[in-house]
This record gives sequence, structure tokens and C-alpha cells, in this order.
Amino acid sequence: VTVVYSLFSNPLMVAVGLEIDAPNGRLGPFMDQLGFRQSDYGHGRIQYEGSHLLLASATSIAMSIAGAVLMYRNMNRSHRVSFYKHLPLRVYLNDLWDYRMEAPLGHGKDASRAQIV
Repeated sequence: VTVVYSLFSNPLMVAVGLEIDAPNGRLGPFMDQLGFRQSDYGHGRIQYEGSHLLLASATSIAMSIAGAVLMYRNMNRSHRVSFYKHLPLRVYLNDLWDYRMEAPLGHGKDASRAQIV
């Protein structure tokens, strides 16, 4: 949930920041009332074009989504459920006890159970 929130809130935060920085923006008078004048901070203007900032934000969102899709597609089907579905530790350990076949020091249920214990 946190990752999805930050993916969609970042472009909104960039847009609000650009609106606050705009000389004739809608939030300018409100910021003046709060005492935040651009002249108080010297050269407080954003030096990048708004379209470049939004493009960078959109590109990072696209790369994050592509990474999540690639991770999901390359994950073993038997482990996908534990990635997106909440399991209590007891249920997770019971699943490992019953179905896991791999361990660092061997193969099969006995080696797997020995490592769990």
C-alpha cells in the first residue's frame, strides 16, 4: 500500500511544488499570506521546466511498475502467494513444513525440515 501511495503521490507533489513556485499561480496569494515570499529566499525559483520534472516522475513510476511486473513474472509460482497475500507466521511455517523441498545443505523434505528446525 505504501509503495502504491508514493508512486501516485509523487507526481501530485511535483505539480503542487511547481504551482507554489509559479509567479502567477493559484497558490501564490495563499503563500504570501503565510509569509513565504520568493524574495525572502533570494533565488528560490525552481530551475527546471515543469514538464521535465513530471517526465522524470512518470519515467520513475513506469520503471517501478516494470520492475514489479518482472519480479512477479520471474518468481516461482509456489512462492507468489506469500508475496502478495498476508499469511500469519504459523501458516507460513506449516506451508514450508509440508511443501518445501529445497535447503542449502540438501534436497528433499528431510533436509528442508532440518533447516527449519
